[in-house]
Amino acid sequence: MQRIKITIPTTFTFTCTLPVTINTINYGNHVGNDAFFAYAHNARIQWLKTIGYTELNINGLGLIMLDAKIQYLTQVHHGSLLHIGINIAQISQNGFTLIYYFECENEAKTIKKAAIIESNLLFFNYTTQKIAETPEEFKIKCQ
Repeated sequence: MQRIKITIPTTFTFTCTLPVTINTINYGNHVGNDAFFAYAHNARIQWLKTIGYTELNINGLGLIMLDAKIQYLTQVHHGSLLHIGINIAQISQNGFTLIYYFECENEAKTIKKAAIIESNLLFFNYTTQKIAETPEEFKIKCQ
């Protein structure tokens, strides 16, 4: 079976740590696949805040997700901490690609690679309901 491969950046422009909460645990007793995207969303919101933006206001534009893919590396259990690194892999005419790298720190303080997500986001004008061009100010802040 061919697996998705996402390249892990060597450095990250933003990092944060989030606790694994009980509501993200599925019947397999580990973080569910949908929950990884929620953790990525939380980290993305925190990252945007550090550069002066929100998902609905980046120089007057919002973001809309075009697609995303995930590569699972190990199970993550309740009580662990997720260390999440974010890096922009590419900025295009209408959006950008983000890489989220997850490491899991368990209660014994052992750290393992947990998952990698790649998401493609577009700039979107919610008033006109149209895709917009990447703002120059955003490009400058992200270099």
